Amino acid sequence: MIVKPLVFPLLPLLGWGVAAIAGAIAVKKVFFDEKEVDELKNDVKTSKKIAILGLQQAGKTTFLRFLQGDKNYKKYVASGMDEYDEFDIKFDDEVVTISKNVDIGGAEAFMRNYTTVLQNTEMAFFLFDVSLFFNDNEYYRNFCARVDYLKSMTTIKTYFIATHPDKLNNTDTDNELKIKISEKLKEKDYKNYVEHKLFIINLLEDKKLTEFVNKVFL
Repeated sequence: MIVKPLVFPLLPLLGWGVAAIAGAIAVKKVFFDEKEVDELKNDVKTSKKIAILGLQQAGKTTFLRFLQGDKNYKKYVASGMDEYDEFDIKFDDEVVTISKNVDIGGAEAFMRNYTTVLQNTEMAFFLFDVSLFFNDNEYYRNFCARVDYLKSMTTIKTYFIATHPDKLNNTDTDNELKIKISEKLKEKDYKNYVEHKLFIINLLEDKKLTEFVNKVFL
């Protein structure tokens, strides 16, 4: 990933993404604490290649399409191993270039392809459906297996995005939900590895997703 100075409007995110940012500013609602994103922002801007991984139905393709500025980003589902070309995220005087890589499906069978996707990668986002994390034992076991594998690859910095918090039907704040995730992982030796690089994002909530991308990538 390369960061280059450029005076240019956010395209094609400007039409719909900036409106969400403006709305968030208007009501002065801030979803992410500045301290939470500083390390991630630095890693994003110094990494040459980023991978987007995760479990089934976690929103990997949704997240990727949003970054690409696709207005229909909510409608896509990964079909398997779909290669995507290098693309730019642009805003005002800055552009972040995301290197070409592969949008990989979340099924267990695709885990064997992680090595290919992570080749020459310096950091990764790992997405998981937090409702299934708590309520589906098989999903939880798959999560643990993949996190264990990613942790073994010590050269790759991994950040976790817990998606679909709306499916839990509770009133937990993001911090309260993070604590519950940590408690579920308390017996795992990678508990700290997950909890200190964890974000809670409903990918269908435009304002929150836009703010996250704005803070982290731009």
